[in-house]
Amino acid sequence: MDNSTRVSYLAASFLLATSAIPQAAAAAAGPRYTYVDIAYVNTEIDDDGLLGEDPDGDGIGIGGSVAVADMVHLFASYGMAELEVFDVDVDYDVLTFGAGVNYPLSNTVDFVGRISYVDAEVDVDGFGSADESGYGLSTGVRAMLTEQVELSGFLNYVDLGSGADETTVSIEALYSFNETFAAGLGTEFGSDSREISAGVRLYFGGR
Repeated sequence: MDNSTRVSYLAASFLLATSAIPQAAAAAAGPRYTYVDIAYVNTEIDDDGLLGEDPDGDGIGIGGSVAVADMVHLFASYGMAELEVFDVDVDYDVLTFGAGVNYPLSNTVDFVGRISYVDAEVDVDGFGSADESGYGLSTGVRAMLTEQVELSGFLNYVDLGSGADETTVSIEALYSFNETFAAGLGTEFGSDSREISAGVRLYFGGR
């Protein structure tokens, strides 16, 4: 093989290798942390036999996250639900905001830890309202099973003071139709409550 042939061969090999980089990067892309989402939520509260029935109802959850560094993100969410207990309306509102770290375990799997401020208000029609605030801790994993499918699982703890604390497990599956739009299903359950959600997510930017 003469020198000109060797040069042509090396140039062709280089072009083939570099042309594969974008596809390889896309295939190995990890979870993203800049987005907004909205979901329908069905909530059921365990009353421990005090009322003879478990209050349940429907609501809406709105949230978002923004990446502020390679492994740091800020997040916030607001959820509202209307429950009914013996024909009495009970409104439940929760505001959460905080910061998280996302440490890559591989190209497609992140370990995530979060700390947050939590404010919850319960308004019972005709009986007044109560407002409690506290903190939340969350740790778990987000994993891209394929380029389109993400599965996440978290262990969550919320403490609102006065003995009002709960540990829950949350699981969510998302399917991305394109770079911007995704839809998913989720559930969160603990000793005192259960939730099922279905929603959509809009991604912005890169990571």
